[in-house]
Amino acid sequence: LWNYNANSSLDAQFTSLSISNNIVWCPGGKLYAIDATNGTLKWSYSSLTAFGFSNLYLNNGKVYVANSGSLYCFGQ
Repeated sequence: LWNYNANSSLDAQFTSLSISNNIVWCPGGKLYAIDATNGTLKWSYSSLTAFGFSNLYLNNGKVYVANSGSLYCFGQ
């Protein structure tokens, strides 16, 4: 139904995908939030290191990802 292309080869190396509330969460060089119904980018967050994000976990409306020894939590 749709396709989303990341901007660079590091960004395109998604480590895992999760879906919650019609948002596809794609960790890689950046953390992407993509609308599951039409494939449009909702927002993205750049990794501060060359390692990118991994080990995505969703709980109670929050997104948790790891990056080079740090844990990030995103939510409203």
